[in-house]
Amino acid sequence: MGIIAIVLVLCAWTGSAVLIWQYSGWVYGAVEIILIAGGLLTVSFVYCTHCPLHRKGCVHGFLGIPARLMKDRCAEPYTLSDYILSLGALLPMIVFPQYWLFKSPIALAAYWLIHAAAVLLILNRVCVQCTNAGCPMNRQQRGFRD
Repeated sequence: MGIIAIVLVLCAWTGSAVLIWQYSGWVYGAVEIILIAGGLLTVSFVYCTHCPLHRKGCVHGFLGIPARLMKDRCAEPYTLSDYILSLGALLPMIVFPQYWLFKSPIALAAYWLIHAAAVLLILNRVCVQCTNAGCPMNRQQRGFRD
């Protein structure tokens, strides 16, 4: 289910980049693509590297791949800096396309409906399987499962 959620939001973000490209040219579309790539790498760094399963058995799928190349931070608790960093990476990639999405009500509705569906999938299908006890979204009992 993690893969489905990731594919959904990637479709929304790709669609927003294409819409931006059409309305304002390739430079703004490229900015959105850079924000998306940077946001995904940041989320992978902040959350996945803390997870004991990021090198094997990742339930989230795609985001675990770049985390395998990053330093393990499993023993470290999440910090305020982690939360600020992830928010600082996610907000621009979500807020930036809104100007262009408002020009197309159908695209705006699709963008937010896809995001809502992905969040519901993640919370109800992925987080319930997660074994990262330190993750703030973890829905399991505290403590790592093997």
